Amino acid sequence: VGRSDRRELLSARICAGLGLAFEIAWLIWDGIRSARFPVTGAAEGFIFLTCAMIAIAFLLDGLKGWTILFVATLPLAAVTSLLAVALNFAPAPAPGAAPANLSSLWLGLHIFTALGAYAAFALAFIAGILYLTAQRQLKVHASGSILGWMPPLETVLRLMRRATFAGVLMQAGGLVVGYLQ
Repeated sequence: VGRSDRRELLSARICAGLGLAFEIAWLIWDGIRSARFPVTGAAEGFIFLTCAMIAIAFLLDGLKGWTILFVATLPLAAVTSLLAVALNFAPAPAPGAAPANLSSLWLGLHIFTALGAYAAFALAFIAGILYLTAQRQLKVHASGSILGWMPPLETVLRLMRRATFAGVLMQAGGLVVGYLQ
């Protein structure tokens, strides 16, 4: 890895960390301001999903040294953040609509498990793209490829399978908790 690559990676980590801190602070502020669980709408859900993806990417980069997974997560997190911003401009619900109970513990658990499942599926998606890219570069014997940044293909495949399994379990848990609510 060249010196300019390390500087760019450091700046990407700093920007992602600042974005993560800003979004977590916004969720906390929104929860305090509204006196309810802060993740009840689509916009807050996308913000929480972005936070989960970036936190998982930071964790795997720090523990396993999978920098390529961190770098590949950033565009998906940026798109998810842009969706959250776009959803903030959506029209408000009709004034005659009955308000839902947004402070239930079951609702919070349901939202966390469902959005955690989406974060796991996003991680599996990114790992799948990395797996296919590395496999293609190995087949064509590409030089100057991203293979130096990648963990072994077996590790990426194992990560993809585990993330998919965790996503299915959390999605099922979210459905059960949502039913019990």
